[in-house]
Amino acid sequence: MSIDEWVGYGIPEEIIEQAISWLTRLDSGEMSDDEKALFMSWLDDDPTHRWAFEEMSTVWARTSIRPEASVPETKPSNKSTAPSAGYYSLLSYITIALIALGLVAGIL
Repeated sequence: MSIDEWVGYGIPEEIIEQAISWLTRLDSGEMSDDEKALFMSWLDDDPTHRWAFEEMSTVWARTSIRPEASVPETKPSNKSTAPSAGYYSLLSYITIALIALGLVAGIL
Protein backbone atom coordinates (compact mmCIF):
# COMPACT_ATOMS: atom_id res chain seq x y z
CA MET A 1 0.00 0.00 0.00
CA SER A 2 1.47 3.38 -0.99
CA ILE A 3 1.33 6.50 1.14
CA ASP A 4 -1.47 7.86 -1.07
CA GLU A 5 -3.52 4.81 -0.21
CA TRP A 6 -3.10 4.85 3.57
CA VAL A 7 -3.18 8.58 4.32
CA GLY A 8 -6.82 9.25 4.99
CA TYR A 9 -7.76 5.65 4.22
CA GLY A 10 -11.50 5.24 4.64
CA ILE A 11 -12.26 8.97 4.59
CA PRO A 12 -14.32 10.24 1.65
CA GLU A 13 -12.22 12.36 -0.71
CA GLU A 14 -14.63 15.30 -0.44
CA ILE A 15 -14.05 15.46 3.33
CA ILE A 16 -10.28 15.17 2.86
CA GLU A 17 -10.41 18.14 0.49
CA GLN A 18 -12.46 20.15 3.01
CA ALA A 19 -9.94 19.31 5.75
CA ILE A 20 -7.06 20.46 3.53
CA SER A 21 -8.92 23.67 2.75
CA TRP A 22 -9.45 24.38 6.47
CA LEU A 23 -5.85 23.49 7.24
CA THR A 24 -4.44 25.89 4.67
CA ARG A 25 -6.71 28.68 5.88
CA LEU A 26 -5.69 28.09 9.49
CA ASP A 27 -2.03 27.96 8.53
CA SER A 28 -2.29 31.31 6.74
CA GLY A 29 -3.13 32.98 10.07
CA GLU A 30 -5.70 35.18 8.37
CA MET A 31 -8.98 33.65 9.51
CA SER A 32 -11.62 35.88 11.02
CA ASP A 33 -13.42 34.93 14.23
CA ASP A 34 -16.49 33.99 12.17
CA GLU A 35 -14.40 31.66 10.00
CA LYS A 36 -12.87 30.07 13.09
CA ALA A 37 -16.38 29.48 14.46
CA LEU A 38 -17.38 27.88 11.14
CA PHE A 39 -14.32 25.66 11.33
CA MET A 40 -15.14 24.53 14.87
CA SER A 41 -18.72 23.83 13.77
CA TRP A 42 -17.42 21.81 10.79
CA LEU A 43 -15.20 19.75 13.12
CA ASP A 44 -18.13 19.04 15.47
CA ASP A 45 -20.63 18.20 12.69
CA ASP A 46 -19.21 14.77 11.95
CA PRO A 47 -16.50 12.62 13.58
CA THR A 48 -15.13 11.97 10.09
CA HIS A 49 -14.39 15.71 9.74
CA ARG A 50 -12.21 15.67 12.85
CA TRP A 51 -10.55 12.44 11.74
CA ALA A 52 -9.76 13.90 8.30
CA PHE A 53 -8.44 17.10 9.82
CA GLU A 54 -6.19 15.19 12.23
CA GLU A 55 -4.86 12.99 9.40
CA MET A 56 -4.11 15.97 7.16
CA SER A 57 -2.63 17.97 10.06
CA THR A 58 -0.20 15.12 10.76
CA VAL A 59 0.88 14.96 7.12
CA TRP A 60 1.18 18.76 7.00
CA ALA A 61 3.34 18.83 10.14
CA ARG A 62 5.61 16.03 8.97
CA THR A 63 6.21 17.53 5.55
CA SER A 64 6.55 21.17 6.46
CA ILE A 65 10.02 22.66 6.50
CA ARG A 66 11.10 25.33 8.92
CA PRO A 67 12.82 27.98 6.80
CA GLU A 68 15.39 28.79 9.49
CA ALA A 69 16.46 25.15 9.76
CA SER A 70 16.26 24.07 6.16
CA VAL A 71 19.22 25.74 4.48
CA PRO A 72 22.37 26.89 6.25
CA GLU A 73 23.62 30.32 5.35
CA THR A 74 26.60 30.37 3.02
CA LYS A 75 28.77 33.15 1.74
CA PRO A 76 28.42 33.89 -1.95
CA SER A 77 31.30 32.54 -4.00
CA ASN A 78 32.91 34.30 -6.91
CA LYS A 79 33.83 30.97 -8.49
CA SER A 80 31.64 29.66 -11.25
CA THR A 81 30.48 26.08 -10.79
CA ALA A 82 29.44 25.70 -14.43
CA PRO A 83 31.67 23.49 -16.55
CA SER A 84 33.89 25.25 -19.06
CA ALA A 85 33.41 25.12 -22.82
CA GLY A 86 36.43 22.81 -23.05
CA TYR A 87 34.67 20.31 -20.81
CA TYR A 88 31.70 20.12 -23.19
CA SER A 89 34.03 19.85 -26.18
CA LEU A 90 35.83 16.92 -24.53
CA LEU A 91 32.49 15.23 -23.77
CA SER A 92 31.42 15.48 -27.40
CA TYR A 93 34.70 13.91 -28.58
CA ILE A 94 34.33 11.07 -26.08
CA THR A 95 30.71 10.51 -27.16
CA ILE A 96 31.67 10.38 -30.84
CA ALA A 97 34.55 7.98 -30.06
CA LEU A 98 32.25 5.67 -28.08
CA ILE A 99 29.64 5.66 -30.85
CA ALA A 100 32.31 4.89 -33.45
CA LEU A 101 33.73 2.12 -31.25
CA GLY A 102 30.23 0.65 -30.85
CA LEU A 103 29.67 0.73 -34.62
CA VAL A 104 33.03 -0.91 -35.31
CA ALA A 105 32.41 -3.58 -32.66
CA GLY A 106 28.99 -4.23 -34.17
CA ILE A 107 30.46 -4.77 -37.63
CA LEU A 108 33.13 -7.21 -36.44
